[in-house]
Amino acid sequence: MTDYQGIEEIIRIADEISKQANDKDYDNDTYRLKRALDLTARALSMFAKMEQERLAGEIVIHNPLEYVEARLCTALYYVMNTTKDGKRIDSPKP
Repeated sequence: MTDYQGIEEIIRIADEISKQANDKDYDNDTYRLKRALDLTARALSMFAKMEQERLAGEIVIHNPLEYVEARLCTALYYVMNTTKDGKRIDSPKP
């Protein structure tokens, strides 16, 4: 996957997280929403770090796009699936 395709996929997933978070009722289940927000914030932080390194001309030895996409996929999992007890949710299997 090229960087352009990876960024398009990240945009698609982020848009889906936003849509699901706004379309569902989380009054009795804030755990999912809080977890998705945490993962999305971490993905945003990594994206900013990646851009900072790129602007500084540093060589990036890891693949930050994979990290960002994985965090967002997990966040999407949290907003799409129900919890078992209102507090905990099984993590997605890799």
